[in-house]
Amino acid sequence: MSEYAFAVGHLVPMVADATSTNHWRESVEKQLNSIPSVRDLSFRKISDRWLGDRPASGILSFRVTIPERVQNELCLSLWPAIKGVEDFIVETWFESLSSVTFITCVGGDSELSDPSNAVMSVREFILRELGKLEESDVTLQVLGPSPFHTDFYLSPGKGKSDYGEGLSVTLQKSRGYSRCDFFYDATLEADPKRMLFVTFSLLARELSGYYYLVGCRNSRLEHLNDLDAEIQEQVVSLEPSGLIKYVRSTVSMRHPLNALRLSLLKAKLSFVQTARGEKEVIDLTYSGREAQVFRSQLESEHSERYSDEIENFESILKMLEDRNSQDGQRIASFFVALVGVIVGSLLTATLRWWAT
Repeated sequence: MSEYAFAVGHLVPMVADATSTNHWRESVEKQLNSIPSVRDLSFRKISDRWLGDRPASGILSFRVTIPERVQNELCLSLWPAIKGVEDFIVETWFESLSSVTFITCVGGDSELSDPSNAVMSVREFILRELGKLEESDVTLQVLGPSPFHTDFYLSPGKGKSDYGEGLSVTLQKSRGYSRCDFFYDATLEADPKRMLFVTFSLLARELSGYYYLVGCRNSRLEHLNDLDAEIQEQVVSLEPSGLIKYVRSTVSMRHPLNALRLSLLKAKLSFVQTARGEKEVIDLTYSGREAQVFRSQLESEHSERYSDEIENFESILKMLEDRNSQDGQRIASFFVALVGVIVGSLLTATLRWWAT
């Protein structure tokens, strides 16, 4: 073949409680080979250095067959099956920052429509098949957006910009899925299969930074979701029924509100600190690279700081603090007045007793 169509995503087999590369490899090999449609499983140059949940480098590759009928069953009309393609070669490249998965549509060329849909079909198929296995400790880690919202192609020709190592590239952006064409010079008798490997190698270095930033953004979102749950809990506690519950809630709320304020401040500080590290990732990713095809995507992930959400949380927390303070003042005024009534009643009773 001289032309290829492929997709990019982040589909990484993870092993629960794995403590080493060997442990991870043995489990992945056993479970994936248990899926009848999976074959040609290989581990190339997998590093023994363990990063806590995955190897530091290397390539996991396998071939999977998904008939069009099954693709249609999996997609549930959300995305079309890839016409004429039922075999996919799945390669997950492990990089220091993150992992990148390339899915080649076997038999596909530069005229193939929607190769990016291969990520969804492969993802749903592998998840379904892993779910059928008994006592499987292998799961599939997915980072969105997956796929990369781009259809990728490699063919002979010349693109608008040099990409390195004999490749050039043309990126056509659109509101839907963009199209990215990589080209190699056929006059130099380049081996198309080797040029596909080179394409994956260069893309992996660029897009590992992207998926690292996606993971950072997801962590920020999870942090905000936790804060939202805490705030909602305090909002619900503002509506107690009965005087005793009302007083108890008002008196006891000061501590959780202070803790919530501290959590919000910690979140803001954490976001600021991680922003510096993320900027360094982008700078290192593109250091010495003339072609910066997907830098805007990396910058977009980095720039998502959820400032509006933080501002809303601060407003809600301020409202809760003000209401708690006002309720505390009302309760204090009520008890002062009550004590005054009681003291007055006692004095009146005492004077009447003395008068008699």
